[in-house]
Amino acid sequence: MRSKVAIVSSAIKGKISSIMGYFWGILMLLVLIVPTESQPAEPDLIITMLVILAISVYGVINGLRIKRRISRFKKYAALISSQNMTSIEAMAAATGKTADFVKKDLEEMIRKHFFAGAAIHHAANELVIRGLDSFASGISPEQVKAVTCKSCGASDKVIIGQVVQCPYCGTYLD
Repeated sequence: MRSKVAIVSSAIKGKISSIMGYFWGILMLLVLIVPTESQPAEPDLIITMLVILAISVYGVINGLRIKRRISRFKKYAALISSQNMTSIEAMAAATGKTADFVKKDLEEMIRKHFFAGAAIHHAANELVIRGLDSFASGISPEQVKAVTCKSCGASDKVIIGQVVQCPYCGTYLD
């Protein structure tokens, strides 16, 4: 559940950052471009507006960065759930990124609680998620159903009648 909160709050922060960036950026551009009087604006006012414009650009870029991180999280979760891919090198090959980029990205996502119960096994260079292969022996295929997480889109198998958490984002699956 903590993962879902982290993902949703990160998405909200990204949207707020982008919206505020666009709002203040457009406002400052209009103030700079549209003359209000025949006299030129004072240098202090222009500097203040340019600083606000720079902060606005940072807000938009930050919002886009957060949106891309969430998109990469969903790609990683899909690779892990659909192909049982936990190797960082395999994820790098599948996403077209370097292994170092994927490893740093996964470490950042773990630090920000995007993955519930996850860690990086540095010696094996793979992602380890607690409870990923936790089915008990003796369970017949008729007792298991495939479900898709509504939050992150990951596929998983659950025992019919049991409510469990998604091993990738922590959302309850039923």
